[in-house]
Amino acid sequence: MSSSPGKVYYLQLPQKVNLTEAQQACFNDGAQIAKVGQLYAAWKFMGLDRCDAGWLADGSLRYPINNPRRNCGPMEPGVRSFGFAPPHHKHGVYCYSAVVVFPYQPPHGRYNLTYHDAQQVCQEQDSTLATFEQLFQAWEEGLNWCNAGWLADGTVQYPITKPRRPCGGLGLSPGVRSYGSRHRHLHRYDVFCSSSPLRGERCLDFCTSHREDQHCVTGCVHSIEKDQHCVTGCVHPIEKDQHCVTGCVHPIEKINTV
Repeated sequence: MSSSPGKVYYLQLPQKVNLTEAQQACFNDGAQIAKVGQLYAAWKFMGLDRCDAGWLADGSLRYPINNPRRNCGPMEPGVRSFGFAPPHHKHGVYCYSAVVVFPYQPPHGRYNLTYHDAQQVCQEQDSTLATFEQLFQAWEEGLNWCNAGWLADGTVQYPITKPRRPCGGLGLSPGVRSYGSRHRHLHRYDVFCSSSPLRGERCLDFCTSHREDQHCVTGCVHSIEKDQHCVTGCVHPIEKDQHCVTGCVHPIEKINTV
C-alpha cells in the first residue's frame, strides 16, 4: 500500500467497464485503480462502505462493507470478494487518489495573485490549480482555511470546518465558501494548488509490432526526450496469450497510433 495520503472511492460512471477501461477511467479522473491493500485500509481506517463490486488493480472484484445489510453479503463487516473475473467483463471500479490540496500565499503577502499568477505559482510548486471537487474532498478530510483562493474554473473559494467570525460568521454551517467567478486579470486572491504523483503522465492507446503480429498497448507514457518515450503496460495480442511490456520505444515515430 502506498504511504502517500490518499482516498479510495467508487468511481461513478455512466456504464460498467472492463478492466482496461477501468484503469483508464481512474486515470481520467486524476487517480489510479486501487490496490487490494488500499481498499482494505479505506475499509478499516476510513469507514468505507459500498455495496457495489468493483475492479481492483490485480484484476479482482471486491467491495467494502462496514454496515452489514441485506443483499450485501454476510451480516458482518468485511471486504467482500468475487475473486478474479475475466478482464473483458463489465463492472464498476475503485480508484485511489493521492492528490494533496494545499493553500498557497506568495512571499509578498495575502491576496496578490491574478488567475494567471496563480497558475504560475502552482507550477513552481510542481502542482496545478485545484478543482472544486478536489477542494471539496480536502474540506471533507479536514482542510480549514480562511483565505479565499483561485480554483481551476476561475472561481474563488475557501474551506471552513470550524465556523468563526472572520470567516463568514458563526451562524453559517461548515462548508466551502464561494465568492463565485472573478475577473481573471483584475481580481487578486491566494490560490489552492493540487499535487499528485500522477502529475506529468499521460495515458494513451497505441499499437506496436510483436513477433510479426499486431498488438495494442494501454499504458502511461513518460517523456524522456523529444524522440523517446517509455511505456509500462500490458500488450493485448490477437491470440489468446497476454504479454506485459516495460521499456522504451525509440524513436516515437515508429509507433502506429490508433
